[in-house]
Amino acid sequence: MSRLNSYFYDIESLTNAFTLSCYRPDDQRVDIYYLVDDPALNDKDSLDFKKSAARRIREKNQNFKGEIYYYNLCSSAASARLAQTFGVSDAQYVNDPQAPSSFPGQFRPVCDTDAGYQEEEAPYLMGYNSSNYDLTMLAYYFTRAWQPSESGKRDRFSAVTAREMRDFNDELFSRYIGNMRLRLWQDKTMGLVAKNFQMSGRHIDVAQLNERQRRVGLKRLLGMLGWQILESDKLKPGQDYLTSPEELADLIAYNVSDVVNLKELFCHPYYQGQFILKKGLLGQYPDLIYQEDGDSYQAKIGPAFVRKDRLTIDSSSANFARRTICPYGRLKDDRAVSFLYPAASVAEKTGEKQRDILEESRDFFYKLFEDENLRKKFDRVYDYYK
Repeated sequence: MSRLNSYFYDIESLTNAFTLSCYRPDDQRVDIYYLVDDPALNDKDSLDFKKSAARRIREKNQNFKGEIYYYNLCSSAASARLAQTFGVSDAQYVNDPQAPSSFPGQFRPVCDTDAGYQEEEAPYLMGYNSSNYDLTMLAYYFTRAWQPSESGKRDRFSAVTAREMRDFNDELFSRYIGNMRLRLWQDKTMGLVAKNFQMSGRHIDVAQLNERQRRVGLKRLLGMLGWQILESDKLKPGQDYLTSPEELADLIAYNVSDVVNLKELFCHPYYQGQFILKKGLLGQYPDLIYQEDGDSYQAKIGPAFVRKDRLTIDSSSANFARRTICPYGRLKDDRAVSFLYPAASVAEKTGEKQRDILEESRDFFYKLFEDENLRKKFDRVYDYYK
């Protein structure tokens, strides 16, 4: 298998346990980040528990053969590692490496617009429905876990509890289920952290690559494709409390199942096709990412000139179509269709002469075919558009 250069991740939030599994196929490893409010559930981070959980993970996930690593988010080192993986910044303009952020400098996300950006050194971060839920949860977590010190820098670690994360989770599902990121703007720092995830260009919501089925749950799609489905009873309403190390190990195994099989979904030809297509468009049309250079109708390329409404690989097809056709203006409906190209406003800026595409198409067809019957058939189409 070729390199995927991606992390696949997923969050589970219960009343007394919070887990985030992060799968890196290229390295054949899963990183398990967790918050456990009752130390007895993981036997105080004992090696025996980790070995037991690893056995459970492999029993439940026959298609995973890699290594397993554990990171307790009660420690600043684990939280800092997670922050460096996902990239955390509340800069007003994160694409500019010089823009100030209250978070430590080493947390700044690598952006696909950085000078000297090397894709192979900065993996994509892929979730499912992550733009609505997972990144909202992470923005809340990082803002709570890293508090301002006397210097004003958010370099003071403060452990968060699984209970607090669950309370926030419940608030999202009860009041903001359609647009969870709205909740973050009650705190400007949280809102900017979430916005900067997207501005980095490296966060991808795999659900958005299949727009017709983006609201279909991951497990349902996996089932339709014949892949494994694992679900914990503890994720049902009213059953969100773990009572034993075995239940915690099961929860972790289910969490790992989601990320391992999310990779399989992403490798499906349809998702791959959308990923490759949109990634290619971003490379071919820099005006989808960068601001206009004066009135030139050309992109001004550089980290300091990234559009606030830049497109990313998981942006909608409608946005790609609209921005590719008209990157620096707004399309409006006219009472009649004009076949003059380019638009008068663009022609004025670029100096390009307007051409009647319909007439050029007719002339082109007539040059190719002299048969009168063929021309008459073509003229029916031409007359319709004329």
